[in-house]
Amino acid sequence: MPNRTVVAYGRRILALTLFGSLITCSEVRTPTSPGHEGPGMATAQAAVGIAQSLVTSGNNAANQKIYSTASIAPAPNTLITVAVLGHNSTSAPASPSLSGGGMTTWTVVASVTFDGVATPHKRLTVYRAMSAAPGSGPLTITFSGSVSNCQWIVSQWSGVDVTGVNGSGAINQTGSSPGDGVSGLTVGLGAFGNPNDVAYGVFGVAKNPAAVTPGAGFTEIAEQASGESPASDLEAESATNANAIAASWSSANAGAVGIEIVAQSTTQATSTLSLNISGSGTVTLNPGTRSGGTCSNPATTSCTGVFFTTDNVTLTATASSGWSFAAWSGDCTGTGSCALLMSANHSVTATFVPVASHTLSLTL
Repeated sequence: MPNRTVVAYGRRILALTLFGSLITCSEVRTPTSPGHEGPGMATAQAAVGIAQSLVTSGNNAANQKIYSTASIAPAPNTLITVAVLGHNSTSAPASPSLSGGGMTTWTVVASVTFDGVATPHKRLTVYRAMSAAPGSGPLTITFSGSVSNCQWIVSQWSGVDVTGVNGSGAINQTGSSPGDGVSGLTVGLGAFGNPNDVAYGVFGVAKNPAAVTPGAGFTEIAEQASGESPASDLEAESATNANAIAASWSSANAGAVGIEIVAQSTTQATSTLSLNISGSGTVTLNPGTRSGGTCSNPATTSCTGVFFTTDNVTLTATASSGWSFAAWSGDCTGTGSCALLMSANHSVTATFVPVASHTLSLTL
């Protein structure tokens, strides 16, 4: 995966504005081990802010239907957005389908067609996904028919509202705007519900090479040009609490999408994990404990972990030299990795035992 650049915003997660209709897909996750309510359930001041990471971006100038990105590995409970731009010489293609990237489902958030307004040839679409236990792998972008070229920008947003299905709680208002022969576009949104919400803007321009200048106060996330004719340029940018999402370029046909990304509340419910280690070995926690926990990572001694109630924590036991891992007990069972949804308090014991040694004698 390419290096990531991170931009942090405020103390809460911001909302993105996307174009078009919102399509939701249901996903139900069940914890793999039982939990129990207990007196340790608490409400904590979560010192989190919105952070944006560029996961990957790219361009493919081949005339085809299916495109693949670099492999990605999303973090748990983060909003993943994918902006995709495609061109067809006859008419704007339908929004492509997305699959892979460690996610079960990708949901269309917004879409706009342009170049030109009356008979568009380009489509810009933004997607979202979120998972408590994502996997990894490349994204596959599949159009219904061949397109001349394809550009994409994949971003990760932490500190966002994690309620709803597949990241729906992290998206508030959206908007879009196309134009012919324009030197810039502005997507105007309503006042943000939280001053820590983030404005996410995506712009498609009939230009090559890269030609977009972010609006005042906005930071560019990435820009990908087609590198060929027909000219296409995809740019993404973000800013805190900026409901006029703008960018500029020299005169060209263009389309824009604006999104408000919703910040997570600074007050979050937490739960505790009581981890007991018997014998000699370590337990790795993914993710590691939040503020207030005593567990190192990996944990080498018995300790207490503090987690948000939305965290899905995976525990992996590793025996020291001369020892073997016997089994989990408590809220984990068996000998493999254990996944715990921290919607309740949990208590787990990892038991390690010495490897039996044998002495052989040889009499001649």
